[in-house]
Amino acid sequence: MSAGQSWHVSGFVRFRGTPQQLSEALASVGLRTRPGRYAVTVANPSDFVIRCIDDPRTGELYQVDADADSETEMVEAATRVSESLCRVSIEHNFEVVSPENESGKEIAYDG
Repeated sequence: MSAGQSWHVSGFVRFRGTPQQLSEALASVGLRTRPGRYAVTVANPSDFVIRCIDDPRTGELYQVDADADSETEMVEAATRVSESLCRVSIEHNFEVVSPENESGKEIAYDG
């Protein structure tokens, strides 16, 4: 998929803990996750990468990056991840962005 042709999600997750701990929290509510040293990948129709932008030993602020071929696919994937984050009371904010960089649906949970 060409980056200029895809729908995109950007945003953040606030979680005080390591990428491994975040991965475990998401897996506990049914998401398939792959933890790494600095990030967690959530397997969906679109892969969500939740990358720690603080000290990865303690976490707190994570940046979200994901893309998909269609708006529907991107909104469905973002909603699925958001609902899972809500179930474990993790604050987050996602914005779906069009291939033309126009803002779309915002999905957020303030804890």
